[in-house]
Amino acid sequence: MTKLRTIEVDEATADVLEARAAARGLSVAELVADLAWVDRALPPDLQALCDGAEGPWSPEVLAEDAHRLAEFRRTREGGAVRGGQDLDGTLAYAA
Repeated sequence: MTKLRTIEVDEATADVLEARAAARGLSVAELVADLAWVDRALPPDLQALCDGAEGPWSPEVLAEDAHRLAEFRRTREGGAVRGGQDLDGTLAYAA
């Protein structure tokens, strides 16, 4: 079992944390863990991918992300969307 600790924050900060957690469907503890990037904040299947440098954590994907971010910072223009859904729910892909 995970050992719990109490962290004190002012009332305004507590209100913001509670609202943001509720908006994301999380507990405040889960939100704070996500903000702190605690490994156990990931579901086990995603944690396995992260640990194995696979999927979105693969060197190739991370390099592409870094390239796109550098290009955005240089041009301040976003790239083409590679996939998504049209308003009617059908899948749409940019060429």
